[in-house]
Amino acid sequence: YLVDVSFPALTSAKDIELVLHDELTNLSFPVLATADSLLITYPSVPSFAFPALTSVTGRIYISSSEADISFPALVTAGALRAQSLFGTLDFPSLTTITGVEDGDSVDGILVEYHVPSSMSLPVLTSLGGDLVLDGASGEGTFSAPALTTIGGAFEVDDVDHTAITLGALATVGKSFTLESANDIKEANFGALTTVGGDVRVRNNSKLLRLNLGALTATPGRFDVSNNFELTELTITSLASVVHDFEIEDLNSLKILTAPALKTVGSFRVQGNDDLRSATFPALTDVLENKESSDTGLRISQNPNLIVLDISKLTSVAGDFDLRSNDDLREVALAALTTVTGNAFLESWNFDQRPLPALVTVGESLFLAYNDKIVLPALKTVGETFELLDSSVTTASLGLTTVGSMHIHENTLLTDLSLAALTSIEDDIEVEENSVLVNLTFTTLATV
Repeated sequence: YLVDVSFPALTSAKDIELVLHDELTNLSFPVLATADSLLITYPSVPSFAFPALTSVTGRIYISSSEADISFPALVTAGALRAQSLFGTLDFPSLTTITGVEDGDSVDGILVEYHVPSSMSLPVLTSLGGDLVLDGASGEGTFSAPALTTIGGAFEVDDVDHTAITLGALATVGKSFTLESANDIKEANFGALTTVGGDVRVRNNSKLLRLNLGALTATPGRFDVSNNFELTELTITSLASVVHDFEIEDLNSLKILTAPALKTVGSFRVQGNDDLRSATFPALTDVLENKESSDTGLRISQNPNLIVLDISKLTSVAGDFDLRSNDDLREVALAALTTVTGNAFLESWNFDQRPLPALVTVGESLFLAYNDKIVLPALKTVGETFELLDSSVTTASLGLTTVGSMHIHENTLLTDLSLAALTSIEDDIEVEENSVLVNLTFTTLATV
């Protein structure tokens, strides 16, 4: 077995490939300055360095190592891959990783299987390809505090890192994913303004605080979900989401606000067990989203939600679903005029007139388990109008046209006026309203 690998005069090389073994005691390239690529596997020495290496135009690939490895003079590299490392990786002078094409993607930094106990890139400012931390066990840290630009995707998936430091990151060219980072408690991306794809922050079991305060828009989805311990979510600058906006299963979050959000492709806030306040004061439109089968606006299954502000919302392309928010008391919905899909209004037990401007529901309107029915501007329901099991005693609606009408099991209803209704395209059913006395259809001409 070789025990000493030394090239004391080698200054440059095309490709260096070292596949080593347990007997190695010394690895030395004291004056190597440039290489096209560098591959090192199974080094058993406790530490080694490339003290003069300044440039690697292709990949640096290091795997299956317990050594502390340093590249003190390295300034530029094509790509960096670290696999099953148990020591530290140090690149104190590395400023640029240009990226290496690999099929449809561009490799930048890839760390997988077992993370280095510490991986430090203190002066790295630009990464031309993807930054991927994937399937990496071991409680290590990753630090690139000066990195401002990732040309490809940012992807963290199923890792045990205790800290990921990217405080200067401003631009991600493709998608941004932080998923199943099992030991991360703080995710501070407060400088991030631009993402070229989806934003996904999901299934991070210990995450307490997420800062995306400078992010202004995403051309894909914005999905923060299944982070059960999350107590702080900062999205103060987010103004536009082209596809889905999803805030789901954040069981420790009490206050949710997106003060700049104006337009989304679809909107879902649901399954947040401890959410008390949800405010979106700038939201004007939920737009058509051809990329999703679940379109429209859904705010549901938030059992402790008390305050909801979507006061500037004027139109919803798709369904409007506001159900199973049992403690909801304060709702600002004064501007909503149009829902193109279905509207589900259940368990609205408060004194306000939350939908004073609603004129049109394109498909069906379902009213169930409500204490009050106040829809003064409503004229058209394209398909079914259903009033079910509500504890109202009187209801007066200005509807002129509906597809069909079902009014049943409203056990306290005594007076129902539909005096403006002129036509029902299909059927009308009024049944099991045991105390109903007065039912008025003054202008109904066609059924």
